[in-house]
Amino acid sequence: MLLALVCTFIVLDYFQGPKLSSTQIDTSKVVAQTGQQLRLFADQNLATVAKSQVTVRPAAAFTVSTAGQSIAVQFTQRLNYATSYSVTVRGVTSAYQDQAQTFRYGFTTPHAELYYLDRADSASGAVKDDEIIRSSLRGTGRTVVYSAPHIQAFAAFPAVLAVVSLAGDGTSALTLASLDGGALERIVLPGPGTIQGLQASPAVGLLGFEFTSTGPASGRTYDSTLMTVDLGGAHTVQPVVGLDSKPLGVSDWLFLGGGENIVVQKFDQTVLLLDPSKPGSIT
Repeated sequence: MLLALVCTFIVLDYFQGPKLSSTQIDTSKVVAQTGQQLRLFADQNLATVAKSQVTVRPAAAFTVSTAGQSIAVQFTQRLNYATSYSVTVRGVTSAYQDQAQTFRYGFTTPHAELYYLDRADSASGAVKDDEIIRSSLRGTGRTVVYSAPHIQAFAAFPAVLAVVSLAGDGTSALTLASLDGGALERIVLPGPGTIQGLQASPAVGLLGFEFTSTGPASGRTYDSTLMTVDLGGAHTVQPVVGLDSKPLGVSDWLFLGGGENIVVQKFDQTVLLLDPSKPGSIT
C-alpha cells in the first residue's frame, strides 16, 4: 500500500511538469565581468528553452542555453550595481512531456565599492605599512584589504587586488592579494626591474603594465615594454609584441572600452590598436 502511494505521488509530480529546485549566481561578479551566468536547476531533464521565453527586468542583454536539468542565462554585459533584477522563464517543459511551468527568480546586485591607497605617514617616525582600503560609496564601513611597505600602485578585480610595491633595492614586486584577506601570490616578473602604468580590465580579467629592466639603458632587455597577465589563465607575464614580432616599447597605452583590446602609443608617436591574445593583430 505504501509503495503504491509513493508511486502515485511520483507519477503525479512528474505529470505536473518541471519545478525549479535551485539557482546559482555570483552577484559580485555580474557587476564586474561580462559573461556571467544565472543558472536555474530543475528536477527533471528539460526541453530546449528559447531566448523568447526569457524575460529579464530591468532589461539586460543576455543569451540562453539549456543542458540536462539546467537553464543558463548568460549576461553579455555587466549588470548595474545596487539593482534588483527579476528573471522569468515561461513555458518550461520536460524533455519527455509538454506540461509547461514558469520559473521565476530574483536577485539584487551589491552596492559599488571604492578602493583607495592610504599611505603611511613617514613624518611620524612610526614604522607603518601602506594600506589599501575598501569602502562603500554610501560612506559606511572601512576595511583594510591589504597592507605592505612602499605600495606604488594597485588595480582591483572581482576577487583579487594586483599590487605593485617597491623593494629596498628599488625594483618592483607584483603581488595578487585575495580580497577576502586570504591567499597572496607573487607574480614572477621577467627579471629585476620596475613597473609603471599599471592598468586593469576587470571585465576580461586582464592586467597590463610597462616593465623596464634594471641596468644601463643601452643593455636593457626591456625598456617601457608593455606586458600583460591573464588572471583567468596561468598568471604568466607576457610581453606584447609589435609588427616586428618583438616586445613592444610604449610611451602610453590603455585598455579600450573595458575589453581586451589595447591602444598603444609608441615613442615615435605611432598609435596602434591591438589584441594581446592574438599576436600580430595590429591596426
